[in-house]
Amino acid sequence: MLVNKKNSNEELNRNISKSNNLGGIFHDQLAKILIFSIIGLIVGLIIIHVYGVVFMMGIAGDEIKQKAFDSINTSNQNLFNALLPLFGAWIGAIIAFYFGTKNMDKVYDSLSNTQKSLVEATTNKKITSESLAEIISKNSDSLNIRKVKLGNTIKEAVDQAGILSNVLLIDDNEQPLGLLFISDVTSRVSKDEIEAKYSKTSVKDFLQQFEVLDNITKQKWTVAGVKNYVVVKITDSAKETAQKLQESGFGLSARGVILNNENKPFAIISFDKLVVQ
Repeated sequence: MLVNKKNSNEELNRNISKSNNLGGIFHDQLAKILIFSIIGLIVGLIIIHVYGVVFMMGIAGDEIKQKAFDSINTSNQNLFNALLPLFGAWIGAIIAFYFGTKNMDKVYDSLSNTQKSLVEATTNKKITSESLAEIISKNSDSLNIRKVKLGNTIKEAVDQAGILSNVLLIDDNEQPLGLLFISDVTSRVSKDEIEAKYSKTSVKDFLQQFEVLDNITKQKWTVAGVKNYVVVKITDSAKETAQKLQESGFGLSARGVILNNENKPFAIISFDKLVVQ
């Protein structure tokens, strides 16, 4: 168990580092594309202009060279007027990209720090020693589990969720099929459309008709469900629960569906409820 725990922590740290590296590579590549494309465009315009001037001077006679020089001056002014907005746009784009990159770095750092805190809380034994029953008694919101069957309408599922972000989809034997997030549903069909057009459509038919993608696993929802949760028993300790959540690979989105003594889901718990405050 300790070996698995260590490997899981090392893998999470590698994923954090990989995400940051990918972000840096993406920024560098985008910066190069932005800078060199603008420079290439400007150089191209200058080359076209010079070629046009040389060609015009080559075919011009002596008597019209003065007019040719006047035309060149006018052309230079036109070129300058054309390039000035490009330089301005280029500088503006670089500034916007710079600050955008800084903001992205802050997001990566925030996610990295939060995930590292999750690992440290487990490895440094900051998980509460309380039982799951004690934790649930202090966090009544963990009991706010809304169960919906495939035969219920999709409107009932949305209404059941209320202010919660998800409902627990269960089969006829009341076994969990997965956490159906309302945002995943409404990304395909708005709540107004569900009310107007699909109020009688069952969850089963809705999932078969629309390609609902689970945001945690990135898998398509089917009537067989999506394993975007961790099964936790009421007899598990807080540390065992934290271990399962961490090893799920779902990061901060990990949730445990707690089964009672009859193996029926009756509560949902997340990692933040297990950490010593």
